[in-house]
Amino acid sequence: MTALVVLDRCKLTDEVTVQEDFTSVDGTTIGLLKGDILTVHDLLLGLLLESGNDCANELAYYVSGSIDNFACLMNEKARELGAMSTNFKNPSGLPDPEHLTTPYDLTLFLREAIKNQDFLDISQTPYSTIKMINNPERKLMINNKNHMINKNSKYYYKYALCGKNGYTISSNHTYISSAEKDGHILIASFLNAHDKNQNFFDMQSIFNYGFDNYS
Repeated sequence: MTALVVLDRCKLTDEVTVQEDFTSVDGTTIGLLKGDILTVHDLLLGLLLESGNDCANELAYYVSGSIDNFACLMNEKARELGAMSTNFKNPSGLPDPEHLTTPYDLTLFLREAIKNQDFLDISQTPYSTIKMINNPERKLMINNKNHMINKNSKYYYKYALCGKNGYTISSNHTYISSAEKDGHILIASFLNAHDKNQNFFDMQSIFNYGFDNYS
C-alpha cells in the first residue's frame, strides 16, 4: 500500500533528501543516513526488495510531510479498493494496536498494484545497487527477499509474478504473492505463518491448486 500511494503521487525520478538516520527506525532498514539524496525509484527498491522501514518513512515524509498524514492517504486508498477491514497507522507495517488488516484485504492491494508496470518492474528486480546522488561513492546493495522469483533459489516457482514477504512479532511471518499461468493470474496471502521457509512451499501448493481446479 505504501508503494501504491507513492506511485499515485510521485515520479520515479523525484529526488528525496533523507530526514533521519536508519538507526532511529525500528525493524528492518537498508542503512539510510540523514542527508542522503536518492530517487523515489531507489527508495521503492529498498522498500519492496528489502522491507526497508527507513525507505518507508522517507517516502511518507516526502509525499505528505508526516507518518500520520501518510497513513491517512493509505486508508483512503484502502477504502477506494474496497478493503473495509484494514486500518493503517504507519507506512512500514510495524505493530500498533490500531494497525490492522486481513489476508483478503492484502489481496485487493496486490491486485491493484500489479496493474502498475513500474510496481512490477521494481518487484521483479532480483538485486540492485543504490548510489546516493550527493555522494556516488556511497552505495547500498539490496537483494529481493521474494525467493519464488529467484531462479537460483530452492523456492523458485516458474509461474511467480511478484510478491512481498515480511515479519513482525505480532503477525509472525507474512507473505502475499501473485502467479500467472496461461494468462490466468492468481493472488494468495498468508498471515501468522510460523515457518518462513515452509511458507514459500505452501504458497506454491496454493497456486498449483488454484491453477489445477479453477479457470
